[in-house]
Amino acid sequence: MSNNAILLLGLSSVPNIQPNFLSSIVAEYLPNGGEISEFGGAKSKNHRGILPTAETAQFIIAGNNLEERTEFYDFFCNHSFLLQKGNIKLNSVPICEPKMSGLLFLDEKVESTF
Repeated sequence: MSNNAILLLGLSSVPNIQPNFLSSIVAEYLPNGGEISEFGGAKSKNHRGILPTAETAQFIIAGNNLEERTEFYDFFCNHSFLLQKGNIKLNSVPICEPKMSGLLFLDEKVESTF
């Protein structure tokens, strides 16, 4: 399994295992509150923490390096066997919003194995 695949699997698992994980990372950098737009992530109606998006994975892997971000986008959209096999899923987004801003989550069958 590639490093990218391991990251995607782990990141998709985070809300179920440690719900405050992503929020605590952002809080370390912005102790007075705020958001890091390039970090991605989303809030939901029920979950109080930050939920991972494909943008979150892209930022963790590539930071602000445009070439690496493009490589990750290609990997994610075209080569991620976890996504292709449905082990992880990307929530659809409204028209005109970036595909990578969709929530990243585990398939229910995979989630039940944790």
